Amino acid sequence: MVEIAFDTSGSGGVLALARDGVLLCDRDLIEGRRHNVELMATLAQEMARFGLKPADLSVVHVGVGPGSFTGLRTACAAAQALALTLPQCRFTRVPADRALVHAAAAAHPGRAACVSLAWKRDTAWGAVYAADGACLLAPAEHTYETLFTGCPQGALLIGETPPELVLPAHVARAEPVWSQVRAASVLAVGRVLADSGGFSAGNELLPLYPRRPEAVELWERRGRG
Repeated sequence: MVEIAFDTSGSGGVLALARDGVLLCDRDLIEGRRHNVELMATLAQEMARFGLKPADLSVVHVGVGPGSFTGLRTACAAAQALALTLPQCRFTRVPADRALVHAAAAAHPGRAACVSLAWKRDTAWGAVYAADGACLLAPAEHTYETLFTGCPQGALLIGETPPELVLPAHVARAEPVWSQVRAASVLAVGRVLADSGGFSAGNELLPLYPRRPEAVELWERRGRG
């Protein structure tokens, strides 16, 4: 079985390729913020390097954010294109919070995790997970006060936050490396979803947007909705 995993929610995209459970590559896209150019070209390059053809693909794990508006659309458009051309493929939809928690848990076992993404003023798309992976506060747009209130002692803050954010004493900020989603974690979380039958229709994959675009709200306030 050949699997790929990719995420373009951040400033630089990532891609992983695996065959029969063995990771063949886990790499960054070469050019930052050129996901639309690099993603499919890099996938084709890596598959050719290992003697694989598009028809060999079985499962595609797609990072759906939240994150960069354009980046997310690139990943989901790529998944939809693969679904149209490769009917044998199955797809999983991997939220960024779960991928970040997976990576942090591997590096910091036994620590609860507080995820902050797509922050805006005093709110973020966030969630809180216990050390055993149980979800203590479901992913949604929360104020930081709500997020921190739901955190156990010693929780690790991961993701992206305002630079001036002051953390309470019972929460520690993770190293900057845990602010970006990694392809290996998208692959691992996607496999968990696949094992439980959590597949999504590839041609219907949509990004996870944390809130309605301001332009839409402004348009509606002006009576043009």
